[in-house]
Amino acid sequence: GTDGKAKMSKSLDNCIYLSDTPEDIRKKVMSMYTDPDHIRLEDPGKLEGNCVFTYLDAFCREEHFERYLPDYANLDELKAHYRRGGLGDVKVKKFLNNVLQEVLEPIRSRRKELQKDMAAYRGVSPEIATLSDPANVTGLCGTHRDILIPSSCLNCTVSGLISRTFLREDVIGKADFHGAVYYEEYRDMDLSYSFLHAIEAEFEKDCKTDDFFVEGFGYEEAWEVAREFQIDDINLVKPGIGETTRVLLRRAPFKILLDKRYQKDPSLAHILRLAEEKGVPVEFYPLKHYKACGIIKKMTDL
Repeated sequence: GTDGKAKMSKSLDNCIYLSDTPEDIRKKVMSMYTDPDHIRLEDPGKLEGNCVFTYLDAFCREEHFERYLPDYANLDELKAHYRRGGLGDVKVKKFLNNVLQEVLEPIRSRRKELQKDMAAYRGVSPEIATLSDPANVTGLCGTHRDILIPSSCLNCTVSGLISRTFLREDVIGKADFHGAVYYEEYRDMDLSYSFLHAIEAEFEKDCKTDDFFVEGFGYEEAWEVAREFQIDDINLVKPGIGETTRVLLRRAPFKILLDKRYQKDPSLAHILRLAEEKGVPVEFYPLKHYKACGIIKKMTDL
């Protein structure tokens, strides 16, 4: 988290949220944990465990230096200066604040737009709703466990007239919502309600609430995996049973990570079989939010 003492947690208030105001973000950035031994300007600084540089690794781009910190060409130059001393934490934090404000502003704007539009639908929440949320991004979920969902594994529409969402530059505008296809030509053949009624008939009405929960957020764990395996592009890390399956079906896999606690879990049997068929190495790795994680090969490795 931003305090450097624990994993990200809502209860500890050590996270930056999409709903945070610009002033909230500024305050959180300026109070971020850095290097406790970097007391004077001339002191060499450490990057390991330094929250400010962790966030810069995730969100900073070279064009940000042109706009907000032209003394440096890129993040490598900034890191080198910090390591050898002569660069203060405040200057780096101000730069990070500018970066985050730029990245989050269009998201905040779209979020407000969505909330305004959803106000017309009484009783419908604008928050994300999902069957399974191991990443801990919403409370509107059936479970926080990483479970096998067929539509996720197959990347397909199981029922309804709306496709899975997509993000393509030739269709979607910059910083706009993800898009989806509406299959209007199948409207008269749609069996969505029959499908839902058949599923509902199998519900256990008196079942207990699943209180399974792991502190922190899934994207934080994805970044930990990226750092562990020296992966610069976070899009090559695909956590969760569904994403891991699609890595094996549609991508060029580098390796598959499995949490050893779930090595005999039936929901992972197809992943092990696909990995064996394709000759993809499987490695036990201590995952927290997920049972499996697929890693895609870098372009340079193809």
